[in-house]
Amino acid sequence: ARAPAGRRAGPGGRRPSPGGGAPGGGAPAPPGRREPRDPRDPRDPCDPPARDRLPPVRPEGPAAGPLLERIDARAAATGAEDERTGALLHRGELAYRACDTDKLTLYAAELRRLSWELDLVQVGTARYVDALAAVLRGEADAARALAREGIETAANAQDEIFRAQASWVLGFAELLADDAEAAHSVLAPLPDTLDRIGILELALAPALALDAEALVLLGRINEAEELTKRLEHRARSLGRQAGRAAAARSRMLILAARGDIDTGIDHGTRAIELHESVGEPFERARTLLLLGTVQRRAGRKRAHRPECR
Repeated sequence: ARAPAGRRAGPGGRRPSPGGGAPGGGAPAPPGRREPRDPRDPRDPCDPPARDRLPPVRPEGPAAGPLLERIDARAAATGAEDERTGALLHRGELAYRACDTDKLTLYAAELRRLSWELDLVQVGTARYVDALAAVLRGEADAARALAREGIETAANAQDEIFRAQASWVLGFAELLADDAEAAHSVLAPLPDTLDRIGILELALAPALALDAEALVLLGRINEAEELTKRLEHRARSLGRQAGRAAAARSRMLILAARGDIDTGIDHGTRAIELHESVGEPFERARTLLLLGTVQRRAGRKRAHRPECR
């Protein structure tokens, strides 16, 4: 979330590029106005001399949680509330992956407070995290409403990244509501949009795996396989175990739809192992449920019943 023009955004922000312009090239900011900061910048904004030496926050890295906690605490201590917004956003996403509803709800509430208090343009940041919390609570209707509000806010702010993020949550909520057609219509444009603006990280918008799932439900198996190949390639190139897990789950669904139940179950089992390796209890639970569905359709009703319970 970025601070609007004319508002004090708090100390510590992204420094101008060496040429004096805005980050990434472009015109310098007007005198007296701070450069807008991308809250997804993983560098530590509270320690300017060291910030460029800090490692990026990998979504699967064990250092991500402690680093974000430190950034959040130091931003709160120095009054850099816009920097807190970025830290809370990331912490909320980690809480979502860890299936920690209590923490996610707490971070969402604090983001709402900060967004309104600072009069931030991207109030959609808070709506996005609110929508994630609704997904974890199984509240599909609430998740859809919050995600749509986040999409509208991000669109008004011309922020394609946050718009894409709110969109994948909306697509997921449509899947939870058993509306695969609506899910696909929301999710289909997202991979190309993110590629166009240079966002390669799978964790920022997991639309490939979700859309592949929707396409399987719609019976469009060949299209689902093309998305899965794209996901597999991206996961390998980035070294993301979470992406490999999502791709293995998609493979399970595709193979099962084509009648190759045994190979599909093997991929589902592999997906569960990969989820466990990166600590993704929510995604692991989803894979277990889908694997159980595949097994029941094949007449193997007892295979994963204890784990699903």
